[in-house]
Amino acid sequence: MTTATINALNKFKAGVKGTFKKHIDNHNKLDPNNPNIFKDAVNAAYGDAKRTFEGINGRATTANNNLAKKIQKYFKTPATPMKFDELHNDWCEEYIADLKSEGYDKATYGRAQKVVNMTFKYLYCLDNATVTYNDHFENCHVALDSYTLEWIWRNCGLAGNEIHDDWSKIQYYDRSTQKKNIVGYEEIKKRYRNNKPIVYPDTPFQSEFIFWEEIKEHLAAESFYSTLPGVIDKDTFKSMSLQDKYAEIKRII
Repeated sequence: MTTATINALNKFKAGVKGTFKKHIDNHNKLDPNNPNIFKDAVNAAYGDAKRTFEGINGRATTANNNLAKKIQKYFKTPATPMKFDELHNDWCEEYIADLKSEGYDKATYGRAQKVVNMTFKYLYCLDNATVTYNDHFENCHVALDSYTLEWIWRNCGLAGNEIHDDWSKIQYYDRSTQKKNIVGYEEIKKRYRNNKPIVYPDTPFQSEFIFWEEIKEHLAAESFYSTLPGVIDKDTFKSMSLQDKYAEIKRII
């Protein structure tokens, strides 16, 4: 990993709250024989997505526990990076099926991917994850949310007439099943893998620790600038570097 990615990962670790925080504070290792680490990682990831699970009322216990067991099993076996996408899709589809079996029929691929992908982000915070289990994380996915989707749209070769649903409503759709110009999870994943800017030399999964923070700052600056009597049009300001945006805001205020 680059120094920038390590710094971003450490910043992410410092911001972790809830049940998984104790594993970071205690410098716990990623231990495939410790089910509590995986349960806590899944529960932390579910907490990140839970606000979009309207009306679920605690009906995710079985789904979360089953997902934790499957990811724990993944770390008990030798890494097979090229098969990760297949496993990932199985985990998402099975998570959706488990939620439906508990009586929750509003599950979507977008919600499932957020839980699965954030689980891996939390596990990556454990002390030995980046060295001992690096191969297991090699092809991990970017967790799609409003920030990462915006970054991908700006940087990864998506056409202007293409659109996506809100992250919590995204469906799998590959090219063969894509509806009109609505881009689904599979196509978005391919785009950011194939077109990730070279300024992010690490894997997409690792680079997300950097660009999630960056796009958040870009959007905050753009939102603030829109309230000012600026002389630069919106699109021009949007295309500027973060440093130039801050300089322009400072010039005006």
